Amino acid sequence: MTSHVGSGRRLPVAFISGFLGAGKSTLVERILNSARGRRIAAIVNDLDDFSADARLLGGGARLRHHDNIIELRNGCICCSLRGELRERVSRMVMNDHFDYVLVEASGISEPLPVVAGFLGEEEVASQIDEAVRVDAMITVVDALNFPLDYEKSDALSQRRIALDLEDDRSVSDVLAEQVEFANVIVINKVDLVSEQELRRLEAILHQLNPKARLARATHGVVPMDLLLDTHAFEFEKASQASGWLSFASRAL
Repeated sequence: MTSHVGSGRRLPVAFISGFLGAGKSTLVERILNSARGRRIAAIVNDLDDFSADARLLGGGARLRHHDNIIELRNGCICCSLRGELRERVSRMVMNDHFDYVLVEASGISEPLPVVAGFLGEEEVASQIDEAVRVDAMITVVDALNFPLDYEKSDALSQRRIALDLEDDRSVSDVLAEQVEFANVIVINKVDLVSEQELRRLEAILHQLNPKARLARATHGVVPMDLLLDTHAFEFEKASQASGWLSFASRAL
């Protein structure tokens, strides 16, 4: 991956995480509809299988009406599909058809292994860094259900949404990981909770990740300047996070 996006500019990529039903697909759709001349592509991981938004809100059907949607199926971009994700982004760089790329992870993906797998080991990270700039890690939080799920000890396997038989993570573990590694946290569905409940949630999120920017949203409506070209992701800090090396070492 050695090409550059027009005029030597690196192609910015934002990774969007969030638990099932939080509103990731809705947020992606809002961004695509607000492009205003900017050429934005979206790579979506298992739209039908994982995205409750696609099933409940029709997000998947709406996203498919966009020409710039690429769907990665039958796996997770943090592990089995990480090579395909790199290849897709590499083609976008070489073709120079886009100004920005969104990568929507599955609802049970954690941001750390996703970006660590994408960047890979030091040699691969150096090659990608020549053409791609990770702009931000965005996590979408369900204002109504996050506090309820975060306090529970349910295992993903109990909800039948685990990656495989060896996936022993709990729902609260996934929620915490999605928040702790985010640069921007979109608190969605704020219209469904009171101001007091919202402030309590913001306190929890701030405790988990005091450095992340918080943005309130209803139906995924967020000012674009809070999401795109934020330059919020810092590789040096991210690569020092606990677990980064173990994920990156398995990335090739």
